[in-house]
Amino acid sequence: MPATGLVYPDHLNPKKFGIKFDPATPFDKLFPVFGRFDEKEKFGMTFEYERTTPFGKSLTNEEIIGNYQEIQAFLRENGLTF
Repeated sequence: MPATGLVYPDHLNPKKFGIKFDPATPFDKLFPVFGRFDEKEKFGMTFEYERTTPFGKSLTNEEIIGNYQEIQAFLRENGLTF
């Protein structure tokens, strides 16, 4: 059943931080999306940032995922994963 009319306390309000998030997203889709992925695995994010947040310009989901994959490749290539 989709959630409607949710009111968040200020410190939990995604919009306050420039986060676009659908509160109707099923709970099983909210588990952490980052972990160890091989270079062929595709993964996504459960939210995205507004282009401009209260903290400045944000990265796109594609840029965030690309940066994460770059870090994972560096760790893998340098034997820094366990």
